[in-house]
Amino acid sequence: MTLEKPDREVSQEGARKPLSDKPGIQPYLEEDRWITMSHMYYWAQAFKELYPNEMEVYYESDDFVCYRVRQNEYSLYNFAIDYGYNGYDKMKKD
Repeated sequence: MTLEKPDREVSQEGARKPLSDKPGIQPYLEEDRWITMSHMYYWAQAFKELYPNEMEVYYESDDFVCYRVRQNEYSLYNFAIDYGYNGYDKMKKD
């Protein structure tokens, strides 16, 4: 078990794989980490497109990107958005 950066880069291939349903920290380890990171990246890109003035890169390095989301506490965003890899497109067809 390792928390090290996965060998693979964030990609559409990783985002197409289902997210882990393992408990605790397991989705952030080994192969599952690459998949989780891929999903998170494409979610962030879709959210930024929907709300370009509400999300910004707070910190970025070669290994890490931290986003900051600003929102009105009386009008919260629904973070469950369709980012292309979460099965919403399949649910719409059914």
